[in-house]
Amino acid sequence: MKFGRRFSRSARLLFAVVSSFLLLCITVIGQQPHTLTGDIRVHKSFHSGILNNDRDVLVYLPANYDSNEKKRYPVLYLHDGQNLFDGATSFIPGQEWRVDETAQRLIAAGKIESLIIVGVYKKPFIDSHYRTKRDAKSTGLGGSSLGGLVSLYLSLKYSNVFGRAAVVSPSVWFANKQIVRYVEALPKKPSVRIWLDIGTKEGQTSEEAQQSLRDARLLRDTLIKKGWRSGNVNHNAVVR
Repeated sequence: MKFGRRFSRSARLLFAVVSSFLLLCITVIGQQPHTLTGDIRVHKSFHSGILNNDRDVLVYLPANYDSNEKKRYPVLYLHDGQNLFDGATSFIPGQEWRVDETAQRLIAAGKIESLIIVGVYKKPFIDSHYRTKRDAKSTGLGGSSLGGLVSLYLSLKYSNVFGRAAVVSPSVWFANKQIVRYVEALPKKPSVRIWLDIGTKEGQTSEEAQQSLRDARLLRDTLIKKGWRSGNVNHNAVVR
């Protein structure tokens, strides 16, 4: 009985601590200002017939999109939509990927072509509602961690749809490195340009970080064996 009462008190204390922590997190998130830049359209509660759930879809449009109704644009689909544009919705409060700010800057400097960026994959809807270039070479897919894996998988499986893939900090370890075996089993190299990168501190410990780096390099080397050639960014990027 004493053990039971002691356990109950500990459980109540733990619950109180966890509740306080969650309340603090919610408060911090609620206090984060919105950091949206440029013309971003929001499609709330977009229903997925495959997953049978609702998710928001965010669409970044280049400047002057509405001024020329005949012009079409390449499009980049990115997973982790809540992290892309807005510090108020990002997983780490206040730390968004700054995709909108970066696109604005690079387009203005003439370093990249004007493009549409979509957070959360919904290609048929986007193609029917926005003036996208629908060929594969004008359609990219990207994400980080598991989003990086699914971006690579989808681009390799549907290279007629996605001609470019951004594979950022991929979770190569997932499913016992199934993505590596999938690349090895490809009957031929699809016509896909791939950006692959990894940081040097990807993990809770230095050993985990080193393992993540080794896994990413294993994936890189496997792609190269299939016919891709290495880029010039610390040997961590792969391009066609």
